[in-house]
Amino acid sequence: MIDVTSKIWDVTKYPENWKMLSLMCRNRANNRCEICNVVNGTDRVSHAGNIYKVRLAGCHINVGDEWNPNPELFAGCQTCHARYDSAYKRMIIALNIRALKAVSPEIRQAQYEQIIATVKASIQVLDRATFLNLYGYKAA
Repeated sequence: MIDVTSKIWDVTKYPENWKMLSLMCRNRANNRCEICNVVNGTDRVSHAGNIYKVRLAGCHINVGDEWNPNPELFAGCQTCHARYDSAYKRMIIALNIRALKAVSPEIRQAQYEQIIATVKASIQVLDRATFLNLYGYKAA
């Protein structure tokens, strides 16, 4: 099963050319988030009312692919990157639960269905249009 609990960015998992790959990704996207279209460096207001600067990152389309020297990336702001990774991880959890259910019949059907229902939207979120719609964005 895939571990989706790690929250620490471990630079040793990334290829040596990671900074260049991330920069190339952001340049390819014209310094805009490819999900919400916000420009890098724009001021935003958090839910708590604090102003912060948008910072774009090169984000893995396949979360957990850090070791890959030629990863598929998209340019994402902090918000979209976090939402994407979260949705992807929920999808992986759902798949892990399905695999566990196949080998552990003691998992009750009701518990299984409830967990799968909570991640059902996440399974579809990897489609960009669905992701945009799910979070109320308009396609760029």
